[in-house]
Amino acid sequence: MEYLQLTIGATITPLLIAYLIYVKDKYIKNNYKLLLQFFIIGCLLSIPAVIIELLLDKPFLHNNILKWFIGVALVEEGLKYIVLLKFKSSLIDIYDGIKYSTIMSMGFAMVENVLYAIKNTETGFEVVALRMFTAIPGHFIYGLIMGYILCLGDTKIKYKSILVFVSLLIPVIIHGGYDYFISNNNFLGLFIDLIAFISFYKPFNNFINFKLS
Repeated sequence: MEYLQLTIGATITPLLIAYLIYVKDKYIKNNYKLLLQFFIIGCLLSIPAVIIELLLDKPFLHNNILKWFIGVALVEEGLKYIVLLKFKSSLIDIYDGIKYSTIMSMGFAMVENVLYAIKNTETGFEVVALRMFTAIPGHFIYGLIMGYILCLGDTKIKYKSILVFVSLLIPVIIHGGYDYFISNNNFLGLFIDLIAFISFYKPFNNFINFKLS
């Protein structure tokens, strides 16, 4: 029963965010299969991510910068990035980039949250509650930035190659920075995520308003 309660608690926030994106998009009914596909892919990506992170844990054990920026952030964001590139032709505009990238991130975050909760059974509910306001919104922010910048390249042809690279680089830096400081009990990591969201709030707000108009 305890594992069931932990699992339910760990899935609520990612599912809620995914649902809000679903109901806010009046065009989504035509693409719900692709949306579900991205969410499931996000869930499945947690498996290779865990395996790769475990393999890199020992080599990076004594170097926190490499561990969090390369062994975790680059691994997780890199896997999502590869999927987005594969499905790039299906992303019509910047709004699609934001939508599908964040949905995939929520699938990833949901499974990751469940694994953290089960791994820390003694403090599972505290872990889930903390991640509800930290790691989950963080994954949303990384997905938002990646999808936005990647598809922005389609409107800024002159800088397309640079933007394709930056769409991975910036989420990795922000994600790595968050993990690095949080792992050292320094809440500067939350400040980094907050600044990132504020910086990219305009395209997200435009996305919501566009879909509601």
